[in-house]
Order: sequence, then C-alpha cells, then structure tokens
Amino acid sequence: FVRDDGWAGWTIEHTTGLLYVSRATPGLMTQTLPVLAGEQVQVVGIALQEKIILWNPSYELVEIS
Repeated sequence: FVRDDGWAGWTIEHTTGLLYVSRATPGLMTQTLPVLAGEQVQVVGIALQEKIILWNPSYELVEIS
C-alpha cells in the first residue's frame, strides 16, 4: 500500500479505481484510460481511498488498436 497526502485524490469507484502509467507525464499515474490507436496501457495499481493505493504493477502491456 502507498499513501501520499500530496495526491489530489483518486476516484474509488469499482470501474474507475484502476491506475495506469501516464502517457502525458512520464513517471506519474493517471486514471484516464488511453484510447488512441498505438497507445500502450499498463495497470500499476488500484485506488483504495483518495490518498491510498494498492501498488501492484501488471507485467502485461496492451496496445490499443
């Protein structure tokens, strides 16, 4: 588990709690799922609370076609 009080606050809903590698800002996470062809998707965790996540990177990398 990771807590960071500096986060603006993650969405905790069942379908939007997933965290992805950010395409726009390398090294950061986002809850915006990439949708453009050629973009790659990697889940890195799930939001449990607004400031707490379960850090569990997936080794699977999916490319949007």
